[in-house]
Amino acid sequence: MRLGLGISIPGTSGLVQAAFSPADLSPLLWLDAADTSTITESGGDVSQWDNKGSLGDFTQASAALQPTTGVTTQNSLNVIDFASDYLTSADAASAYNDLHNGEEYIVAAVVKFGTTADPDAVYGLFGDNGGGTASIGTSLFFDDRLALSRNERLFHQVTRGVSAQPSVANLSSDGFVTPNAFAVVSMFANPDDAVAADRSQFALNAGSLVANNTETYAVSASNSSYVMQVGALGNNSVPCTGSIAELVIVTGANATESNREQLRDYLNNKWSVY
Repeated sequence: MRLGLGISIPGTSGLVQAAFSPADLSPLLWLDAADTSTITESGGDVSQWDNKGSLGDFTQASAALQPTTGVTTQNSLNVIDFASDYLTSADAASAYNDLHNGEEYIVAAVVKFGTTADPDAVYGLFGDNGGGTASIGTSLFFDDRLALSRNERLFHQVTRGVSAQPSVANLSSDGFVTPNAFAVVSMFANPDDAVAADRSQFALNAGSLVANNTETYAVSASNSSYVMQVGALGNNSVPCTGSIAELVIVTGANATESNREQLRDYLNNKWSVY
């Protein structure tokens, strides 16, 4: 019996496709709220979320800023809820330099931004540049600020420490992200690509890639300005309100467009988002 490429099954004459796992891509970061063994909590307040990838875990010592677990589910799986909360990497600021120094990387996440239909706020998914162009690093966030004429947008930045001169500024059109609803957000990034639009491409669910970057400034080889955070952008800036179910970041040879699609499909099959 031949069912596809994969591992040999004794007693058959063919091969069976092995189940895909983010671990197959050797991720830097893999946070999975469905795996409750990775969550350290007390009374539902999360003090640590273990990274199943190659880098360190994420922690929050302040009880007032700890997200919560065991309350919300998606597809009957546990998620972590944020209410202006965030978690900080145990690693040094240099640990995620590959996300701003020109290395290719992919990101895939199941996330819900906000808890209302019109948040009129900005919420961080992850980052280590504090959300500002005068700092070095990267950030990915939801932006619904009426004062800036932004309505339900997704924004990816790669900054090099020079004010108003980012290497990447990929901002979606209005209405790209539906607040208070789970979505699969995925991204392919190559921050020093010679083609500006190819430096950052992100998608929502199974939608087309958005590539609105026009910046061509060089990337920085220096360390990130701040330690990486999940649910904020570094330096405790723009903390998240909403929910994060799973977040995966892969760099290097495995950071390909086909693997972005594979991660997207894996997340949707698991979390049943769209």
